[in-house]
Amino acid sequence: MLSTSCYLRTWERFVSEGVLDSNRLNKRIMESWYRCKKIKSTHTLIKANTF
Repeated sequence: MLSTSCYLRTWERFVSEGVLDSNRLNKRIMESWYRCKKIKSTHTLIKANTF
């Protein structure tokens, strides 16, 4: 399982560059992230930084 900081870095890269390492994430998480990107939901990135 990835640590929270690793998930955050992976999410940031996915949002900014569109790159997603499928070997590092659970299939359901990847599907969720793609859905978020499709509807342009990046607000979770802002919330994650305020944790």
